[in-house]
Amino acid sequence: MSKKIAIIFWDGWLGVAPTLLSLIEYFSEKENHIFVYLRDDNEYDLSIIETFDKNNVTFERIKSRRSSLRIKFIHKLTFVLNKLINTNLFSLKALSFIKNSFQNLEPYIYINNFSRQIKKNKEDFFDVTFCVDSIGLFAYEKSKINSKKIVNLSLEISYDLKKKSNWLNMILKKNERNYLKGKISFTLIQDHFRWQIYKRINNILDDNFVLLPNSIRMNLENEKIKKSNFFYKKFNLDTETLIVLSAGMICDEVCSFEIAQAVGNYSFKNKTKIIFHNRLKNGEEDPYLDKVRTAGKENICLSLDPVLFSELHTVFNSAQIGLVIYNTNNTDENYNAIGAASGKLYQYLKYGLPLIASNTGGLRELVLENNLGVIVDTPSDIPSAIEKITSNYNWYSDNAKIAFEQKLNIDIFLKKIDKLI
Repeated sequence: MSKKIAIIFWDGWLGVAPTLLSLIEYFSEKENHIFVYLRDDNEYDLSIIETFDKNNVTFERIKSRRSSLRIKFIHKLTFVLNKLINTNLFSLKALSFIKNSFQNLEPYIYINNFSRQIKKNKEDFFDVTFCVDSIGLFAYEKSKINSKKIVNLSLEISYDLKKKSNWLNMILKKNERNYLKGKISFTLIQDHFRWQIYKRINNILDDNFVLLPNSIRMNLENEKIKKSNFFYKKFNLDTETLIVLSAGMICDEVCSFEIAQAVGNYSFKNKTKIIFHNRLKNGEEDPYLDKVRTAGKENICLSLDPVLFSELHTVFNSAQIGLVIYNTNNTDENYNAIGAASGKLYQYLKYGLPLIASNTGGLRELVLENNLGVIVDTPSDIPSAIEKITSNYNWYSDNAKIAFEQKLNIDIFLKKIDKLI
């Protein structure tokens, strides 16, 4: 029997959210009707929505950044407070507190606008609603959606900030914890390790969760594992060059500069290029990019032009090894406990790319239990890890393909979820 399913996604980055794309595609193929309430504020590439069957999937593109007298007042007040802070005539601590408190008003207004517009556009009833993260749960409550079941989909782990000036975060967390106590059917999260962190942060006592890694679907029919020449053509590389790919972002959180430093002076046994491919458009004059270029010397290439989600297979299938490196000293556990939440990891595995991954909980177990590649303690270990993988490449590559097909293809998890909703 077909269902009416809602998805509330405030963040808007649909093109870089494999979990949501797979979920929408899977349930729409089952003749369910999916309604996606999606923030659209002109900063997102939403071309991916055109690829879905419009008979089964309805996208409500909601603009939350509507200009209003309240927003103009906040901007003016913030400007005045900054001026006062620079004069040193008043208590800096008090003024900073007031300024930070008022700055929370702007996103609060946007979130409320988002919720109100869902309320205007919503259907009368849903069989199940997937609320993405704390804002999804908050918007669900404010929009007065009537749903038989509510599922909490955790993509990010957010914290209860203690500072009183961060009152918006505390409101969202209070609302989230309220729903976690019994209003939701279950929480979807990427792996057991990440659940333990989420459980601790939200003071959860039970284990009402279901696994849903940030994976992708097989769907290899149109891509049929013919190696792509995307990077070879883009950078005019010799066909014998081994490509080691770091996809997704070029920034401190994924240690881009440290990786470049590690490989810049290394003399590889075979022709090797480390390629950083950005998921978002960077300015060519970005100082961080210049640092990475300088450190990596001739051993790296920067691929700064994002491709459409539908063309991502040409990027991943053009490499031989995948880097899954995160800053393990980062206090944000979204990164140092990334585990099965790393989207690029599954793209690598789908095309049989062995992994070089950071030594973090969840990620370490995934790689070692399935013999997917090499775990490194620091980016300086990457060159030797590349040499180790190339010495037994086919074994690692075959393990990657088998693990994806038999254990990590998201359809395996979605089938279980389908039975629960």
